[in-house]
Amino acid sequence: MGRYIWGRAAAGVLLAAAVMSTSACGADSEADAKPHTMESKSSVTPAQKLRTAVGKYTDDLDELEMAGCPTDCGPDMADVYDNALGVRNAMQDSDARTGTFTVPLQLVNTLEKGFIVYGQNGDSETSRPSVLGPAYKLRQWLNDNPV
Repeated sequence: MGRYIWGRAAAGVLLAAAVMSTSACGADSEADAKPHTMESKSSVTPAQKLRTAVGKYTDDLDELEMAGCPTDCGPDMADVYDNALGVRNAMQDSDARTGTFTVPLQLVNTLEKGFIVYGQNGDSETSRPSVLGPAYKLRQWLNDNPV
């Protein structure tokens, strides 16, 4: 009886090893599928990511400007801030030569500092310019220097 149990266990281990090695070599394995997924995600170029980020940023800022800053401007300001960070990340990941985005990156940094102060002071007429001032200057730079 002991030999029978050990024989079954050994056969099970060999079967598992055979299945694992076969699936690792086959075309249907999960490992083979992952690179295709990663490849399709990375098919978006840094320039495309930057254009998308800039479009989202300018669209949200234009919308806020057209609507005016409502009584509670906080959520809209947070969207502008988040989108500005997206622009900064896309600029830093881009293939542009060093120094190309010095001015807009400084504007995003200024906007970020203003947003931190804005968050500490709450939504008030006096704290909005610290975010919207650099936000509008960034939009102007992006309009003058299409990416």
